[in-house]
Amino acid sequence: MVEPGAIAAAVEARRNMANKRAQVQDALLRDPEAARYAFDRHATWRIRRIG
Repeated sequence: MVEPGAIAAAVEARRNMANKRAQVQDALLRDPEAARYAFDRHATWRIRRIG
């Protein structure tokens, strides 16, 4: 059984995720150098965290 509001919450979460994805894509297209820098920082953080 699904709790009241669970479907609406899932739809809202999906909408928010799509919006965030669009914002990230826009940022990547606007400034590729900053995107590479952010990616490199994230990759380094993940390697340190996993390793």
